[in-house]
Amino acid sequence: MDDEHFGAAFMMFDESVWVSKPRAGLLLAWGAIECAMRPGQRDTAKRLARHIAALLEPRGPNRTRLYQQVKRLYGVRGDVIHAGASVAPDNYFETLELTRRLFLTCFEQSVLPAARDLEGEWKACEAEIHG
Repeated sequence: MDDEHFGAAFMMFDESVWVSKPRAGLLLAWGAIECAMRPGQRDTAKRLARHIAALLEPRGPNRTRLYQQVKRLYGVRGDVIHAGASVAPDNYFETLELTRRLFLTCFEQSVLPAARDLEGEWKACEAEIHG
């Protein structure tokens, strides 16, 4: 992958694992996710959740569960950055695992899918479910 955003995102993820403060690590991990996925400025939580779920899980209940997990974890990120909340260890490690899965999948596929492709996959899945 030859994308400068992806390289910067991966460096942030690498740093998130080594920092001594969970708050800083969580924020670095989310910075890495946002830098890699570039969700835009509107409906960021929903868009990130849809795109990550579409990338990491095939259609089905696991994709829906991952969507909910990403939205919840992004809410934790918001509490940390906007309200100075502390980070529960489970939330920190879940975020690191999510970020690790994201980068591993991109490396395995040798590509970071475009947001429009991931959005299209999500909508196609919803259309199947809702007819």
